[in-house]
Amino acid sequence: YAQTFDSNIGNVGKPARMALGALVIKEQYGFSDEDTVQEIRMNPYLQFFLGLPAFQHEAPFDASTTTLFRKRIPADLLADLNDYIVGRCNPYAKDENADDDPPDSTPPDPPTGQSDENADTQELNEENYNGIILTI
Repeated sequence: YAQTFDSNIGNVGKPARMALGALVIKEQYGFSDEDTVQEIRMNPYLQFFLGLPAFQHEAPFDASTTTLFRKRIPADLLADLNDYIVGRCNPYAKDENADDDPPDSTPPDPPTGQSDENADTQELNEENYNGIILTI
């Protein structure tokens, strides 16, 4: 797709991942436009977050480009994206209030039809560590 454009005319477009990522970094850390570009230039983790394939020593865009990103991406879209990333709007995020673990106070019932001899053997093969039964 990029090969269809003449490389001598205009500047190369930036990917949406880079634009959104730069705005997320800027808002998350409270950087100015210039500081955002400098942090991205120096930090390989931020470059990876923006989708760059490898670390590069030069900045992937200019500080004035951050202004263009802000003009093209509305603040409400960025807020919705941030909420989705945090998990507040993510329908697939696990509910922190839900308790999927069984209660620890009652041990499971033994299988029905078990003889006393098997019960004694089972008791010998179990060790108790801080309320947790380890079956050997």
